[in-house]
Amino acid sequence: MNANIKSFVLVLIYSFILIFTPRIFDILENDSMGYVDFHNIRTSIYPTLIEILLYVNNSYDVLIYFNIVLFLSCLYIFLKTSFEKNINNFVILSLYLSLILNIYFNGFHFTILTESISFSLCLIFLTFLIKLIRDFDNKYLVYISITLSLIFTLRPSSIGFVTIALVF
Repeated sequence: MNANIKSFVLVLIYSFILIFTPRIFDILENDSMGYVDFHNIRTSIYPTLIEILLYVNNSYDVLIYFNIVLFLSCLYIFLKTSFEKNINNFVILSLYLSLILNIYFNGFHFTILTESISFSLCLIFLTFLIKLIRDFDNKYLVYISITLSLIFTLRPSSIGFVTIALVF
């Protein structure tokens, strides 16, 4: 089975799991209104995204759909790259199972918080890291830098992750 088909099947399975994942968070949590109302303690990226998506469809559901589609797309790209670059199947399966079986993790895709988008960007970061290690192409350093910048500007509390990634 080629990388596209394996990745698509795994993402499809993940999609069905998300449908049946118990909703452990409300769509609006305590911090959500800080993003929706664009409080001055928040960076501008997520509140701006919320405003754009609410302009398209004046319902918080559009944000949930965006979270899910973005995450599943990033998961597909990550899995496809992992299969193409011959990452050990046990490692891929372990990461996949740790994501799919974590109800708490899956719950973040159904709430108005930055976690879902941050997780998606982390998958893209890992994808570029795999490509950098396997292909040794400097363009992936640029992509990694952009991804880490987005992660940090979306969630300034991720400075620890960004710092460790830069040191790596």
